[in-house]
Amino acid sequence: MPLLSFASVLALLSMLASATFAADACSLLSENEAAALLGQPVAQVTPAGPKHDEDSGGQMSYCTYRATATAVIVSVVEFSSAAEAQKQLTENLVRERMRAEDAKISEEPGVGEKSFYGVSTRGATFVFLKKNKVVSVGVGGRPGQALASKEALRSAAQAVASKV
Repeated sequence: MPLLSFASVLALLSMLASATFAADACSLLSENEAAALLGQPVAQVTPAGPKHDEDSGGQMSYCTYRATATAVIVSVVEFSSAAEAQKQLTENLVRERMRAEDAKISEEPGVGEKSFYGVSTRGATFVFLKKNKVVSVGVGGRPGQALASKEALRSAAQAVASKV
């Protein structure tokens, strides 16, 4: 029986961890929870990642829950340390992620170790710090379309935070 080298075992474990990382983002919010935020059934769930996040340098995975004209996105960016994650979570990071000139960002207590709430005409999001991860739970759609309430989004973000 051939023996695997230590490097081979590490490579295999790394591949397995990468394959489950994207699925993990989808495991943080159920389809029913996403449907409640969307106000309609989820038509499609799409996991993605992990991939290198150019903006922050971390490893990002995300899960998109699509309905007819709106979507919920849960993203997880993992860093090498909690200190690095804390350094990355800024109001400016939230603004860049929202990509909306009319975005209003505020620091909000009660989700993870530190969190921000961002809202624009196209969407809303809670972005929070939990250990060595920066996580976001956001909902968006067409401009002017009714979005989940801030409190509903906060509750979903708190539920996600409890699983990270």
